[in-house]
Amino acid sequence: MKQKYALLAALWTSLAFTSCQSPSPTTTPAPAVHGKDPQGPQSKVALINSFNHSPEEFQNLQHAALAGDPEAALRIAEHYALARSDDAEAKKWYRLAVKNGGEKEAAIYKSFLRTR
Repeated sequence: MKQKYALLAALWTSLAFTSCQSPSPTTTPAPAVHGKDPQGPQSKVALINSFNHSPEEFQNLQHAALAGDPEAALRIAEHYALARSDDAEAKKWYRLAVKNGGEKEAAIYKSFLRTR
């Protein structure tokens, strides 16, 4: 369970720093200390809920990912990994993100694999 929360924290941090807006101090999670999440379970629920998309949004993400957008593929992978707990489908999208992306996508995928 600790590994899943570590992955959540890593994904949260990567998304916060890659968004168009600067992350506010209240939304950027503090680093975990000895496996404990200082923001508690509410932050985990909010993070997981952020990966739930409307069918139209999800379809748009799929089209973008299949067209070569690594960020869209990462969002889909994270949706399957965190919101649906479907590791097999998540791996498919993580691999696509790595194929079309760079070091950041590879590092996130490696982190995902370490937690499984």
